[in-house]
Amino acid sequence: MQKSQVLFIVGLIFAILISVFALTNAKPVGINLLFYEFTASQALIIFVSAALGAVIVATLGTVRYIRRVNEIRRLKKEIDVLKKEVSFLESLTEEAPLSQKTGYPQFDERDFEAGK
Repeated sequence: MQKSQVLFIVGLIFAILISVFALTNAKPVGINLLFYEFTASQALIIFVSAALGAVIVATLGTVRYIRRVNEIRRLKKEIDVLKKEVSFLESLTEEAPLSQKTGYPQFDERDFEAGK
């Protein structure tokens, strides 16, 4: 099961728990909002509060996602520039390009025969 599926199921269970809690507490309550006072169902207040919390979390998650996408784009551009620089520097040398090297030094068999 993927992480997104698990998170969806957990969110769904949480939403069901909030719904059950809100519906069992459906009495009217007085709300004081700074200079404004009103009466509303406690269930409605719980639903609205949960919905606002979900909107805030979704907004913050979207902002974080957009920042990561922009950072990935920036890093990909930087990688492209560095690859071009590596290609240019390899073209200036007489050696084989770094991508063709094995990483191990090349030995000549005559070096070992002469006792060097």
